[in-house]
Amino acid sequence: MISKLLNVFLNYANFTKRTAFAFPKKNAARRNLPRAIATKFIFGIASASLVCGLFSAATAQRRTVRPRPKPAARSQSSAGEKTFDEAAALFGENTKDSLEAALIKFDEARQLYAQSGDKKGEADSLTMLGRTYSNLGYAEDTVKNFVAAVALYRSVGDKPGEASALSNLGGLTRDLSRYDEAVKFYQAALPLMREIKDKNGEAKALNGLGETYLGLKRLDEALASFNQALALYKTLDAKKEVIRTNLNIGSIYSTSEATRPNALPLYNQQLAAARQLGNPTLEGAALQSLAYFYDQSGEKQKAIELVKNALTVYRKNSKDPLSQAQIAFSFDTLGYLYYRMGERENALTNLEAALDIAKREDYPFTLQYVLGTLGEVYLSAGNGAKAVEFFNQGLSLAGQTGTKRAAAYNLIGLGNAALFGNKTADALRFYNQALPLSNDFALQSRALAGIVRADAVLNDSNGALQALRQAQNLTVNDGNFESVFEIVNAVAVGRSQFDSPQNAVQVFAEAVSTARKSGYKIGEARALLSLGLAYEKANNPQKALESFNQALPIWRKIGNALAETTILVEIGNSNLVLNQYQPALETFNQVLTFAQNSNDQSLRALALNNIGFVYWKTGDNNRAIDNYNQALPLYENLNDRQGQRRALVNLALVYETTGDKKKAKEYRKKAERFK
Repeated sequence: MISKLLNVFLNYANFTKRTAFAFPKKNAARRNLPRAIATKFIFGIASASLVCGLFSAATAQRRTVRPRPKPAARSQSSAGEKTFDEAAALFGENTKDSLEAALIKFDEARQLYAQSGDKKGEADSLTMLGRTYSNLGYAEDTVKNFVAAVALYRSVGDKPGEASALSNLGGLTRDLSRYDEAVKFYQAALPLMREIKDKNGEAKALNGLGETYLGLKRLDEALASFNQALALYKTLDAKKEVIRTNLNIGSIYSTSEATRPNALPLYNQQLAAARQLGNPTLEGAALQSLAYFYDQSGEKQKAIELVKNALTVYRKNSKDPLSQAQIAFSFDTLGYLYYRMGERENALTNLEAALDIAKREDYPFTLQYVLGTLGEVYLSAGNGAKAVEFFNQGLSLAGQTGTKRAAAYNLIGLGNAALFGNKTADALRFYNQALPLSNDFALQSRALAGIVRADAVLNDSNGALQALRQAQNLTVNDGNFESVFEIVNAVAVGRSQFDSPQNAVQVFAEAVSTARKSGYKIGEARALLSLGLAYEKANNPQKALESFNQALPIWRKIGNALAETTILVEIGNSNLVLNQYQPALETFNQVLTFAQNSNDQSLRALALNNIGFVYWKTGDNNRAIDNYNQALPLYENLNDRQGQRRALVNLALVYETTGDKKKAKEYRKKAERFK
């Protein structure tokens, strides 16, 4: 579908102007509307959410918190043994203070082993330094220590140590979305694992490699790796790992409409197996995977029920060290689901719960995403300043953890906020910074869609064309309807700005359909508003009115007063064009009430002007004059020359209607000053 739409648009003749198991860690009446209000919602609000549909359960937990590993096997060299044991005890406590103390101790042990010439002990210390830095969220220090450990293990011929360190490096770089590096580390670890006949280590490396290929969208290779891992786990009778690997396989099936039916029975089988084992962590993971399935299928209410079930399971499993991380992730997931359904209050309640846990328990890998999603919620409600605050916090944290995916997520959010605030150059900068950070279809589709919207605002057809060509070359995950929506909506924006209104109508309607298919209310609201505006440009006010009336209750539920008021103005204008004066009057009075309550003088002037227009059209000239005379000083105070001219011309028209040609001439003369 995407390729077909893009090809039609791009070929338009006149377009020449541009190893750990893990959870998932937006005519007469027409002249009265300032275009800047409406374009915020065509070009400015776009969901940039990283999760973009839920993460599969196969990739989430590692973004929540890293599992607490057991200390590596150590050399018995007495020089550093005591210090190493003290460090290991601190590491086992797994608090921020204890981990920071462990860093000092492991480094002391490393130096002692080095002084005694015990390279294996030194390598073991480096390994544990890497693990400790990992738990503290210091990505580059983690990588540096594991790389040093690999070299030392290799120098003493310690193949088990070397294989384990390489596999750990694969997992770390995979979690940081540095997928090409991860592939190399896993591929270096696998022959060593096979040589030393470590089937469990081999299976974990294969599973990690599969997750890496999944991140690279090399789905066939991912499936092959998962199946190899699954076969090994079965020979080892590793029931827990079999469940985890099957959940990974299910996540591949879920990426496409064609294979999605295969995922549901597989997920249900793993849920039953986890319950049979009495393993709450795996039961919760299977429930999360099912939630991901139903979310992608557009059944978001069912997805919410399943996440709530998982949350209940995790709460009952409070003795598990990872329970708080799993609970935080569940709240984050619920918040994101509610947000996409347009239920702002429920979204905020759950996201704030996730935020509290992530801060209290010091889970930076969860926190960087929760902050970004909070930014999305506030931006969708029209609070750009609050959104920017959260996006900047998330971006800062992503820099500390070294997570490029999270950085891209928050950069896209900042781009959307900048576009919403009419800072188009800043928006382009943010989108272009985000684009190379992740090869994820969901993120790339949002970044490219943002670039198209920004270029449309700048009337840069060449820039929009280039971005749409890049979108055409994306590896399309047709199972992620919300990402597909972003691309379709971007095509519609391009057509709206550079093509015929009729063609824009066609593609915006497709965007509405795509959003509805996934239950993506935020996207549906955006597309309906854009569709209404496209119908207006195509001189079809009745269809425009229908679209605006469908969009209005969604924006009200979202809580975006600016969007709601924009739509009310459009509804009033459409009614005027259709000569439906009473509905127009009622609508503009709603706008006036909002403007007065919010002390928005510009909106108040617009509403008074439009109300005056209605009274003039219905023959109530005295009321028309009264409303125009109220609008005129507001425009003067705002130094709005176009508004002043509009009110003066309208007053002249009314006086001409009453036969007072002297007054009419007087107001027309005044209006001439503002040409």
